[in-house]
Amino acid sequence: MKLPNLITVEPQNEKLLVELANMAGDSYLEELWVRELLSGMPTGSEGSDRERFLSRALVLNETMAAAPSQSVHCTGDGYGLTIAYQRSELGDTSWAQLMKDASANLIASVFSDEEIDAYERQQRRMEGVTVLDWVEREEAPGDFLHITLAAVDSDHRGSGTFRKLLEPVLTYADEAQLPVFLETYSDDLTSLYEYFGFTVVHEFKDADVSIYQRCLRRDPKPQA
Repeated sequence: MKLPNLITVEPQNEKLLVELANMAGDSYLEELWVRELLSGMPTGSEGSDRERFLSRALVLNETMAAAPSQSVHCTGDGYGLTIAYQRSELGDTSWAQLMKDASANLIASVFSDEEIDAYERQQRRMEGVTVLDWVEREEAPGDFLHITLAAVDSDHRGSGTFRKLLEPVLTYADEAQLPVFLETYSDDLTSLYEYFGFTVVHEFKDADVSIYQRCLRRDPKPQA
């Protein structure tokens, strides 16, 4: 999927994928789902350097999994990254399966044995608020766009980069007459996405987890 005014990062451009994952991983250290995940990691994983490494690795695995389907997009200056896929371009696989494979790669290549045990416990504990296949399960809309990540360099927040990331996705969706879906765990981000026309359509909660997943939908604007 080629989006107007954004660079679609090819899978062979590993240097750029790593640079973008490092930027987004640092930004996502403040993201509630990442904080919840890291809260259950061993004491040796705590501290800015190891936590930053793990957050970067989480994003890099997602970008590497998404790049073959033309789903990784960035601003020309590299200060913004979004992963947005079109369902029909995934072929016979699904986003949930891609993320399952990415998680297996993460476990095999990044975590220590102690961290593997903790990560797998956290995955099980958080599975009720980490529902990756909710669009197909709850909406079943046919073809659609799904934004799974949007990150802005922490030094460039408030510069308009977020709008530069989001508006091309929405423009493409309107032209193709496709709904757009995304998830967030933040009140502030929910309000921001609602400003761009999204509506909360599902919520996934678990009494044992302090955060919950808000699932949002935006329908395309009618074409003249």
